[in-house]
Amino acid sequence: MNAVRKYSFLLFTVPLLCLLLPAYLPGQEHPAPPNDEQTQKRFEWSSYMQLRYTGVEDGQDLYALRRFKVMFSGHLKPEVEYFVQGIFKDGNRSDTDGRPYLQEAWVRYTAWKYGHLTIGQFKPPFGMERMTRDWELVSIDRAQATDHLIPDGQLGDSFGRDRGLQLDAWLAANRFYYAAAVFDGNGANMSFKGNGPLVVGRIVGVLYRAPTQSSRHDRISLGGAVSTRKDHRQDFTATLPGTAALGYAQFSGRDTRLNLEASADFSPLSLSGEYFYAFFDPNRAPLVEVRASGFYVQGAYRFWRKLQAVAKREGFNPNRAVRSRNDLRWNTMGLNWFIRGNRVRISADYVFKHEARDSFPNNALLLQFQLFAH
Repeated sequence: MNAVRKYSFLLFTVPLLCLLLPAYLPGQEHPAPPNDEQTQKRFEWSSYMQLRYTGVEDGQDLYALRRFKVMFSGHLKPEVEYFVQGIFKDGNRSDTDGRPYLQEAWVRYTAWKYGHLTIGQFKPPFGMERMTRDWELVSIDRAQATDHLIPDGQLGDSFGRDRGLQLDAWLAANRFYYAAAVFDGNGANMSFKGNGPLVVGRIVGVLYRAPTQSSRHDRISLGGAVSTRKDHRQDFTATLPGTAALGYAQFSGRDTRLNLEASADFSPLSLSGEYFYAFFDPNRAPLVEVRASGFYVQGAYRFWRKLQAVAKREGFNPNRAVRSRNDLRWNTMGLNWFIRGNRVRISADYVFKHEARDSFPNNALLLQFQLFAH
């Protein structure tokens, strides 16, 4: 099929949307950070949607509502805030398509100067890219290692979230961050079935930050995270592709995960990378131990104020003991067009995919239109 014809849906409809929709949005480039007056509001709402086209080499085109999220937030008291987030998605060839989900629901107590206490359903504090909000990602998708090796990655309908409590804070003039959390370990929107507790900890240190009197926001940071959980008949076959034959649809034992992160921002250039390592220790035969790992390194360069070029290298190995087509090495080249910052944005990524064995043509073009309302 002719390439122009093949991609005509987004090539013509997305620019038209971009011409029409910005007129209905505020003029600022990014969703507004809360100020002192806003933090006392009882109720606020915001939402965003992402429309995506995926063209896979020698595959079927995919037109999808990648995400439609609605968020509600506010303060019950000056020191007590709340947040609720729902999601609906469709056309992604996913088990979670076609019905709404409650992703997050939590309350946070902020009066203690050494930490904020959060209780409810939210992301375990593990991984820099995972903690980056969807609409702020510089590449369209998170790395495969992030998606699979975070504590609740690819776990049923959990959306990478869990139920529990967390204490976290930025200390030492915002140069040191810590988060310590305990979750039930079954995953959000999943039934309680004897897993957990899931214990997670993350630290981040800012090694360099531009002086406060400077107009620049340059900084270098390093960090890491660890998680551990007791498992009772947990299904890890989506988390670790290729392990169904090893009995990982009914895994009992303990999974432990490690993460290292680094980032450097020297506008207009930003660099980031992470390494993940996970081991799954069974407590019964015939299950065998599986160790998994993954990484990504990513660079982004902003030019002409509204355009950003992105390059990403990533790898994922769900079972280091064997070599199979599930061992991935992907390269991504991308471009972001910030029409109104992240509020109205078009992104294009081309992913060069390579698997260790039995490779077949599956490179992919991703085009995504993003609209944020507040």
